[in-house]
Amino acid sequence: MKLFNAAKAHIDKTTMYRTVLYSLVGLTVWSWIFGFIGLVDFFPVAMAIQLLIAVGVGYAVDRLLAYMFKVKPNPESILITAFILYFLISPKGSTESFVLIGLAAAFAAMSKYLVTWHGKHIFNPAAIGVAVLSLAGLGYASWWVATPWLLPFVFILGSVVVYKTKRTDMALFYILASLVMITINSSLNGTFEPSLIWTALSSYPILFFAGFMLTEPQTLAPRKRQRNAVAIIVAVLANSGFAFGPIAASPELALLIGNAISAFVARQRTAVLKLTSRRKLPGDQVEYAFVSHKPLQFEAGQYAELHLPHIKPDERGYRRMLTIASRPGTNRVTIITRHPEPSSTFKKTLMKLGVGKQVRITGVWGDFVLPHDRGQKLLLVAGGVGITPFLSQLEWLEHEGQVRDVVLIYSVKDKNEAIDLVQYKKIAKIILHEGVLTTDILDQYVPDIAKRIVYISGPPKMVDSVSVQARKSGALRVRRDFFAGY
Repeated sequence: MKLFNAAKAHIDKTTMYRTVLYSLVGLTVWSWIFGFIGLVDFFPVAMAIQLLIAVGVGYAVDRLLAYMFKVKPNPESILITAFILYFLISPKGSTESFVLIGLAAAFAAMSKYLVTWHGKHIFNPAAIGVAVLSLAGLGYASWWVATPWLLPFVFILGSVVVYKTKRTDMALFYILASLVMITINSSLNGTFEPSLIWTALSSYPILFFAGFMLTEPQTLAPRKRQRNAVAIIVAVLANSGFAFGPIAASPELALLIGNAISAFVARQRTAVLKLTSRRKLPGDQVEYAFVSHKPLQFEAGQYAELHLPHIKPDERGYRRMLTIASRPGTNRVTIITRHPEPSSTFKKTLMKLGVGKQVRITGVWGDFVLPHDRGQKLLLVAGGVGITPFLSQLEWLEHEGQVRDVVLIYSVKDKNEAIDLVQYKKIAKIILHEGVLTTDILDQYVPDIAKRIVYISGPPKMVDSVSVQARKSGALRVRRDFFAGY
């Protein structure tokens, strides 16, 4: 049975940023240790000064532009960019290296505000920082992180990052495509030896690039297959050996091209929404109905990033990933979310938003979508507010007039907190379950589960538990969508 994590829509971005930051801090500490004992060719004091310059310049420029554009800066994003740049430009301890890292940090910070699309940056800041240096003839990225002594730590910490960000497949596609390109180029030049693979992994920035730069969340394409295709394209470009005048193939330039492709793919998945109504639902759930000037392009089951600026936002900021509960192909966009207490500043602002006021969707992502095969039997399992992607899918099936074999199990702690699904009873067999779902109950409700693709949406613990039960029952495939960090 295949287990597939689909949308990852609602994993807290704060957690993801901190995972990347802490991993980079750990890698930096090891680089200093190796500098002290002479395994890395740079003196720790120069390395520390280099990092401080990157942080200081990046922080200052970011704060200035945030003030000018009247937006809240993201300190963790600033630090991540600075730590990445630290590993790209050699800390030689010279005036030249200090100036280069400062310029790269400044260019990186500026790109977040000056090179944007609908309020979000479209290029990896660290990549654009060093690419500008190279294209302007000021300097270049040495990617000194690519050394055999740091390799084990790059591999371990990079693996943690791609696992936490749920982008393991994308990283693997990039790594494999890079090794294939290096093998092809060396074979054509008559220099291939089996040891070249180890040399590529230990002395090329393949693993660092895949773990800490390629998977930057703000610059990714909406769908899994698109992200994987971009990863392959970036790998081919980065390792092509192409050169034309001052422009030469490099990881940073290849990543910027990949970012541009991702932005092009996602260009129609943005919209300005106007609030038309707010409706209290059972429990602490609230439905927000919006209208857009033109239909938002998405597939039923995907999620959107809602951009809602407000005064004194908490650490989670003014953006939130929320699943779209309405069907595609209409100007109406409905979002259902919980409002627990205590609530975030984002949720409080959303609750007070006046009818007629506008918010912006900055992108749509996710692979938690129905299969194209209409004959495939489906089991949808929702836990609490995890019902929202299924509302979009059921409404879409009804609108399209599609007849599919669909069973929906709606699991809630209290039946009084369940959203009424009576209008969808012609589309799916709906089972309202109160309490915890067990394997026996699942088998009782759906005796032919082995013939069905199972879609599970809800809190992480519930999704993990039901996934295990579905696997024990022999489910054909399992696709999962987590709702966390309300």
